[in-house]
Amino acid sequence: MRRAYSTAAKEAVEDAGIVKYVLYKTAKITVSYSDYQKLIYFLDKRGIKHSGEVFDIQVSLSANVLPSDWEAVVTSIADITGGKAIIEDVGIEYGF
Repeated sequence: MRRAYSTAAKEAVEDAGIVKYVLYKTAKITVSYSDYQKLIYFLDKRGIKHSGEVFDIQVSLSANVLPSDWEAVVTSIADITGGKAIIEDVGIEYGF
């Protein structure tokens, strides 16, 4: 019984793999409804995780951006929205 448990536990640990946490800058992005789909396309294309969409007068969401990519992402979002996006740096957090 002990050997079976040890083998199962060993296999579970090997199968679990390693989770790597990465430091991100979190942005709160607010855009018009007409710019929302362009923003989502851009974020998905760049592999930027986003969540927490709130559909009100405008659309707001949170996005996790690598600190090294921050300036380029902010510039690109300003370009695709004609400078109308509101981008707030809401802090740094770890994610995976």
